[in-house]
Amino acid sequence: MRIRVLSDLHLEFFDDPAAAGIRDDVDCDVVVLAGDIAQGLDGLEWAADTFMSRQMIYVMGNHEYYDHDLQYLLGQARKDAPRLGIHLLENDEVRLWGVRFLGCTLWSGFDSPRHSWREVTDHAHIALADFSHIGNGDKAFTPLAMTMEHDASRVWLETMLDPALPSVVVTHFSPARVGLNPRFDGGDVLTPYFHNHLSDLLGAAVPLWIHGHHHHSFDETVSGRDGQTRIVSNQRGYADETTGFCADFVVEIG
Repeated sequence: MRIRVLSDLHLEFFDDPAAAGIRDDVDCDVVVLAGDIAQGLDGLEWAADTFMSRQMIYVMGNHEYYDHDLQYLLGQARKDAPRLGIHLLENDEVRLWGVRFLGCTLWSGFDSPRHSWREVTDHAHIALADFSHIGNGDKAFTPLAMTMEHDASRVWLETMLDPALPSVVVTHFSPARVGLNPRFDGGDVLTPYFHNHLSDLLGAAVPLWIHGHHHHSFDETVSGRDGQTRIVSNQRGYADETTGFCADFVVEIG
């Protein structure tokens, strides 16, 4: 299977999404869109228009939810995705040609080997736009609310992962401190926002993990508890960034 990997296209910054230069011109079986494609439902609509002849897997990023209510937008996306021919995954699985895909945003749990949860979340609450631009019903979207979303996805993944049934996992947030963006200090108090601490999930159950979020593209195989996991990310990022993005990047499995 040939999997085209794209994330963090941030089409909300283009007057015309076509100007981003992403076209259906790559030989692949599946297009995986690992979040931050555009705000709201625009990314789904764009993907359907662009890759209408392909199988598509879409995981929401944090920027999809900007200027929207989290649960309401997710509900709308769940309704629209089947009509558009897209497999939207949020704690969901889909099987394509015998390959099992598990997907979720996997929000940050803010776990840090150097800093307390409170120290990390106090900084995050002030520094990050997520907590002022994402709605949460009649409550604020806080680091605690994000952590609760993370915990639900972590428990779901722990339940679903099985070495006897290897899966491709697709998330927006990173599962581990792998592929750190070289522009930032890995010991920074906000690093746990970009990289979760779920190394115990890596191994034989996940031969391939695809993610986005931190605007650094990489392809690295790491050792897990009982085997190896290839972690890949192909992120466009913002216009003024150099991320290593490759518009025709494809991963082959099987």
